[in-house]
Amino acid sequence: MVLGSNGDHSSSHSPKTSIVLAEHPSFVPTADSVLFLDTFDTPLSLQMWSIYDHDDPRSGPSNWVIENGRLRQKSNIWGYDPPREFEDHMGTIALTGEQDWSDYTFNAILRSTDNDGIGLIVRAVDENNYYRILLMNDAGNSGSANSPIQRIQKIENGLVTTLAEAKVSEAFPSGFFALTIDIRGAEITIYLDGEEILFAKDETFTQGGIGLLTYANSGAYFDNVQVSYDYTVFDAPNIEIVYPVLQERDPYIQRPTQHSVGIAWRTLQETQGSIHLGPEKGNYTFEKASPVPTKKHYLEIDGLEPDTRYFYIVKNNGVDMVEERSFVTAPTHEKDDVSFFILGDSGTGNQNQIAVSDRMKANHGEKSVDFLIHVGDVHQGDGSSYDDIYFDIYQPLLGELNFYLSVGNHDTYTDNTAPYLDDFYLPNNNAEKTERYYSFRWGNAFFIALDSNIPMQEGSKQYQFLVEQLQSEDAQTATWKFAFFHHPPYSEFWPAWAGDPTVRQDWLPLFEQYKVDVVFNGHTHSYEYGILNDVRYVVTGGGGGGLDTFGRDFDHVLYSVASFHVSRVDIQGNRLSFEAINPEGEKIHTWSVQKKIPTSMDGSQKPPHTSSPITVSKIYPNPSNPDFTIEYDLVNTMYLNIELINTQGQRVDHLYSGFQQKGRQLLSVSRPNLASGTYFVRFLHQSNQFTFPITLVN
Repeated sequence: MVLGSNGDHSSSHSPKTSIVLAEHPSFVPTADSVLFLDTFDTPLSLQMWSIYDHDDPRSGPSNWVIENGRLRQKSNIWGYDPPREFEDHMGTIALTGEQDWSDYTFNAILRSTDNDGIGLIVRAVDENNYYRILLMNDAGNSGSANSPIQRIQKIENGLVTTLAEAKVSEAFPSGFFALTIDIRGAEITIYLDGEEILFAKDETFTQGGIGLLTYANSGAYFDNVQVSYDYTVFDAPNIEIVYPVLQERDPYIQRPTQHSVGIAWRTLQETQGSIHLGPEKGNYTFEKASPVPTKKHYLEIDGLEPDTRYFYIVKNNGVDMVEERSFVTAPTHEKDDVSFFILGDSGTGNQNQIAVSDRMKANHGEKSVDFLIHVGDVHQGDGSSYDDIYFDIYQPLLGELNFYLSVGNHDTYTDNTAPYLDDFYLPNNNAEKTERYYSFRWGNAFFIALDSNIPMQEGSKQYQFLVEQLQSEDAQTATWKFAFFHHPPYSEFWPAWAGDPTVRQDWLPLFEQYKVDVVFNGHTHSYEYGILNDVRYVVTGGGGGGLDTFGRDFDHVLYSVASFHVSRVDIQGNRLSFEAINPEGEKIHTWSVQKKIPTSMDGSQKPPHTSSPITVSKIYPNPSNPDFTIEYDLVNTMYLNIELINTQGQRVDHLYSGFQQKGRQLLSVSRPNLASGTYFVRFLHQSNQFTFPITLVN
């Protein structure tokens, strides 16, 4: 049992006082005007409440129980199918009280670990006639609001009318909160944690009891229900929510940059943790320790070199936690060789997820990637704990590669994403300093991670962030631009859901205007690929969740299939190659795109500089039929790309990429299958570019 705390607030509608409450099982309110009090200290309390499920329920019945001194509703019950579901938001209600109650204040302590609807009811005549306050954080289920909502509504003969509404960034906070309805005559005033949030007037119902409600919410808690004649408003309850360490968690790489890295891990007992790191195996030139013993470890190390492999060991109280591991720092912006996985809707802990993970590990072992992006539903359940469905399954990759995550709707279900934000350390380069959306640059590619569960329409903070990032120098100077988030604009493989309308309306025009190359999504458990106004859209939600069935056809979607899979992108300069791979290693779909990059076609190299790292002597014979040799000198050992491009600047073949030693180099080439004509050999090293003409005769 938890009760509110002291406070002093004023109201523009009616005077009120706060009541001092304490967490104590024998609490007795001091106010003489209390009409009703239920602290749920005994299972018999439930007998005072009448339960009503919606008459057209889905995923029911309801499950109201008393646990640990609180009333819980544990069933994910809702009424109707979309679109009406998202208009009425009906589920289950619990009613009590007297029909002659008229003017009163109704206080309760609530908690919702789900992001769907929770609230209170006043002047309940019966199960079809009452006023309610509905709070809901799930923007995807909020109907036309497309943001978290707070609503005062009238339910008259089962029909819903909204009397007042607020579109907010957060309908209710994580953890426990106080909710109050003060109803006096025609005035209905709502308070959240002691602060007024909504006001409405209506004279339909003049008296009636109280109630509790949930919509599609399997994690609703209610405590300290109190009804009084006096204006008595609860303040925010002082209750700390701790997400316990369930098991020791091996180190995982977080927030890598060109010059730093973060490494996190967890221990069951408080330990003095430390990281020992260096550019050679067993030779650790960097060391950093936790300032105090803790179970939750996260340390960042600075002063590193770009695109460099570092080896590290993690110690707890001086004892090695796991064997030595390694990672590579982010490269400079000039690097044009970038590879990454894309994964979505994976967090189930079942054999399908394990099979996809095993395929991903095998693929990385054959040809390594730089990192992974996740398009949401990292947790496919209630988002409460990520050990069994993430940290266990993706080790040891997590100790080598950073996983750039985005928030899925399931990740929000426990305390509005609190466990997700507690477990992961993501970039937060936005005005709100939240890790729910961010951007990063890796070589010649720019990425924007967005959160389609919170306000995203034009005018929202996230929308402004998206515009700013697309206009940024990092985006404008990158060869490739990507966006990734959970809800796709269009969905073929979901009969009841065709895609997110707000994404279509507000984000797609920006992707087109700023020439985003590919948008990656999940939510639908399938693979889908389409092109719309020169932007490619990929749904890659086959990471482990149960596969969806086909629902509709969109003209711009060129290929779709229900299959478990992981996706992979490989970038070489201005060429991108994509493949979706199933657990058996079969490529269920591949595609590629090559961008036109402006380049001089005058047949001459850049003007010579004494500091130029590459000197090309000659290409012979020229014309070639079809074999030729390239002779060049390198000032230093370097990473080099050599390509064959046509007169439009399009790459037609890749001749070489990799590290080469300084000094004279000879590269022999044979290309018998190319059409006769004029081509250019292009040398790429960081910001340096050289082109030489060659004529092929086949």
